[in-house]
Amino acid sequence: MPGIVLPESLGFRRDHVAPVADRPDGYDAGYDFLTLAYDVFYRREAGAVWMVCPKLTNFRALIDRAAFDLDGAPVSVRRVRRFGRFDVVELPAPGPGRLGVAIDGFHAALDAPEPDRGTFAGRNTLVTVSRNNELDWIRDWVRFHARIHGADALLLYDNGSDLYEAEAIGAALADDPALRAVRIISADFPYGPLGRGRSKFDGNFLQAALLNIARLKHLPTARAALQCDVDELVVPRAGRTVFDAAAASRSGYLKFAGRWVYPDTAAGTVARHRDHVLTGAPPRTCPPKYCVVPGGPLRDHTWATHRIRGLLLGWRYLSRDFGFLHCRGISDFWKGRPRPLAEGAGRRDPEAEAILVRAFD
Repeated sequence: MPGIVLPESLGFRRDHVAPVADRPDGYDAGYDFLTLAYDVFYRREAGAVWMVCPKLTNFRALIDRAAFDLDGAPVSVRRVRRFGRFDVVELPAPGPGRLGVAIDGFHAALDAPEPDRGTFAGRNTLVTVSRNNELDWIRDWVRFHARIHGADALLLYDNGSDLYEAEAIGAALADDPALRAVRIISADFPYGPLGRGRSKFDGNFLQAALLNIARLKHLPTARAALQCDVDELVVPRAGRTVFDAAAASRSGYLKFAGRWVYPDTAAGTVARHRDHVLTGAPPRTCPPKYCVVPGGPLRDHTWATHRIRGLLLGWRYLSRDFGFLHCRGISDFWKGRPRPLAEGAGRRDPEAEAILVRAFD
């Protein structure tokens, strides 16, 4: 996933989306000043190539004066679509091709293929963004959802891991008999910093863009996609899997709440998912995650971290038949969470213990 990143020498930097007061020390170090585009692909139904970008802000002026071509033939921007944390430049096209862009002497080109309708067709697919997660954690996370929910495919974006090459993830999962399709995509772009107040997540362009690239380019024919992180384990409470429940629902979508759980391990020990049998007193809850049918009734709605956007009465989609365990000791914490503290744990969690035994023993 090479994207298009402007060189510093061009002299352009993306304007901030958060006011100065909401940018703490270190904010600029994580902000994406230079990425013009993450990915491009052809959308037959739109008769256009979509170039998915971080929020353009002042880069819109660059788009207006850039020279675009498709396989060498000049093409003009049809429109710019604006979404919550990413934008899309739409260029009319008769089919897939190679999109070129020239700006003030800088030139880049990316292939714009049609969406992949074969790799994940009919699959119960896990989709996530990961950085430097232990390979054992990724294996355990996949194993849990394969055993408990019948997950048989994985789409993982690796966000610039430096403990291993992205290829090592696929190699670590190569002998998993449950997986029928695996795609590991290197997405080495700035994730985005945490701000203050209402601007806390405004600079986090990458995850929202990647989820919607997944929706449109990689997963349009997946049976259902479960969007959760490597430190999150979905717990069923009514006998059926989360993929079956999403596929059977009228909307093709359900979301579910989570709670933090803590590892029962000795100090200095690297925790595993199976160790997370302690909970708070009272338990600390988490924002929801979700499972959705990409080609279902909500196929034109954008995906966000905790919900599908643009739905009226979003609470109607919250299912009590599922929850998730948010494992405090799992994660490289590249998104800014503090290191896990055992002080949050107050008692053993019987639901967590039961499902972890079922998955890992």
